[in-house]
Amino acid sequence: MEMETGTIVEFSAGGTYRLGMVAGELGKKKLIVWTEHGDEMRPERGDITLVMGKKRADNPAAVAEALRELRAQIAVYGEEIDLEVLWEIVGEMGEPLTAAQIAELMFTTSEYAAVLAILGALRADSVYFKSKRDSFEARPRAQVETQLAQRAAEGKKARERNDFSEAVAALLAAEAEQRKVLALEHGQNDAFRNYLILIKDYAVYGDELERHKLAEELLDELEASVGRKFRSRGQQRAFDLLVDLGIWGEHENLWLYRFGISPQASKAVLEAAQALAAEPWVPEPGRRDLSALYCVTIDDAETRDIDDALSCEPLIDGGWKVGIHIADPGARVAVGSLLDEEARSRGTSIYLPTGPIPMFPNALSEAAMSLVAGELRPALSIVVTFDANFEIVEREIFSSTVCVDQRLTYDEVDRMLAGEERGRVANLLQNLNYVGEECMSQRDQNGALSINLPEVKVRVDMSEEQPRVNCALLDQESSARLLVSEMMILCNHVLADFCDKNNIPTLYRCQDSPDSELLDEETLALPEGLVREFAMLRKMKRGDVTTQPSPHFGLGLSKYVQASSPIRRYGDLVCQRQIKAFLAGEALPYDAEGILGLLAGVDGSAREGSRAERETNRYWLIYHLAMHKEPLEAVVVELKDAQGTRASVFVNQCAYKTNCSLKRQVPLGATIEVVVDRADPRKDILILREA
Repeated sequence: MEMETGTIVEFSAGGTYRLGMVAGELGKKKLIVWTEHGDEMRPERGDITLVMGKKRADNPAAVAEALRELRAQIAVYGEEIDLEVLWEIVGEMGEPLTAAQIAELMFTTSEYAAVLAILGALRADSVYFKSKRDSFEARPRAQVETQLAQRAAEGKKARERNDFSEAVAALLAAEAEQRKVLALEHGQNDAFRNYLILIKDYAVYGDELERHKLAEELLDELEASVGRKFRSRGQQRAFDLLVDLGIWGEHENLWLYRFGISPQASKAVLEAAQALAAEPWVPEPGRRDLSALYCVTIDDAETRDIDDALSCEPLIDGGWKVGIHIADPGARVAVGSLLDEEARSRGTSIYLPTGPIPMFPNALSEAAMSLVAGELRPALSIVVTFDANFEIVEREIFSSTVCVDQRLTYDEVDRMLAGEERGRVANLLQNLNYVGEECMSQRDQNGALSINLPEVKVRVDMSEEQPRVNCALLDQESSARLLVSEMMILCNHVLADFCDKNNIPTLYRCQDSPDSELLDEETLALPEGLVREFAMLRKMKRGDVTTQPSPHFGLGLSKYVQASSPIRRYGDLVCQRQIKAFLAGEALPYDAEGILGLLAGVDGSAREGSRAERETNRYWLIYHLAMHKEPLEAVVVELKDAQGTRASVFVNQCAYKTNCSLKRQVPLGATIEVVVDRADPRKDILILREA
């Protein structure tokens, strides 16, 4: 259509609506338009949204002034518009209306300024009306209410994000000490906590997080708010921000966060533990008094949660009566109590290089429950009588009261077993050692597999500005450790057999045999020692937990439970409770269905705890190796490619197996020197190369 010069129009351009006057035509498709801003534009004819009257103006400046007057009139009308009232009126009429008709309803005039004001309001807010060609229709009430609720929620969300950005900017600008105070104050706000959780989750899970894009957007907004870029990118950016805010430390344990493991129990749980620990324990009727029986505990020097004691009495006919006395937490903690639910949710104690996270609070695990020397304690006693030929002639299981006579460390026991000391304790240990060696021999005859890989105990001292890591290799030849291990295996096998024969529902530990022979020709052709041990380990199947008694290949036993550490493992406590109830003629705390229900939860928590231990040890080992500049001694235990340029090596100093690049072909079992090429514990990177 023709458009005469001087015609006032509204047209769309770049998503906005502008006023202009036609100054001429540009072919069949475009117009030359002078705008209200004094410039010249060339919209297409199809962009014209409203044609108004003509106005005489000779230059762009005069046009701009006239259009600004029109814009001012539109603004006056716009201030009077109440869309909700209009919606009510138009809705009652029940039919679509044009912008001009709505202007008549609102202002009793359809002059262009009024129509443009209505158009502007309807375009800016589509909640109340929907556009229908050249007219507008009132939306149904339910639809309007839904959209208003969504708008309110979006507005609240936008305000919360803005408040969070401002809070983060204030925290980063504050001094370190003030930052802690501010963080606590902001932490009382739900929205602040939720956004903080999002950033924490992104720092832990990275792109695995379903909301990782939202986290990235939030971090971008925070950067804009504080006016600077954060360190790093991706999930490391989130971690670094949390460190800068003082919310996390540089060495924050993200595995605990990943698995929801709290290093500290709640105030209510701690108070309950303190109250229970303060109550004097009185042995219940039927508990056998063994307080006069001479018994000892054997643990690491730093162990405080002591859950097993040993006794051994030589018999006149040449046999031995061996007692394994297991701490009895169930004597103090009732099923379903607050403390019990806390222990169940944790599933296990976790022993980290920086310190333990106990299943029960320390007031119980390291004091009231622990078999502390000189203190009366409840226990479940497993007494096994051997004849002179090491045949088991009697097994007794009963609730008891014990009083440990002496606490011993592995080092002390090793010295005594080496003949460096004499006396009652040394004799007791020698007798236990005889029995333990015979038990191991019998298991070996049944096909037990002993893979003796070096182990390291990692300890971290956080008391100084920079953490100090100590890697102590455990003595693989320690007779004391083997003695205790055999006594616990004996205890758990006897209890498994007892549960099986008496149909007591419990959790059994099992391990299937490997798919191929462990010591086949190929394995026997490998060098003895670490190379062969790791080759056999790769063939082994993972242990499992079941509600039915099944063989345990590695231990060479037909059935096995874990019940020797009830202070440290909830599954052990469950087994102990079942046995105690059966012995007392009481209803079992858990039926078969209850045990099945426990299986996934308790074992899952235990697996997560074990993984947290492994990954935390790895973090501190990598940190330790990152500081190590000298060459390290390592054994080549597996070749990773045909060229011999990549291998798995076992670093002797820290008993750690990892990959390494080689400069030359090296035979399996060879000892080489390696150096750390790159180590970053936070990014889980450890790259070694041959020196």
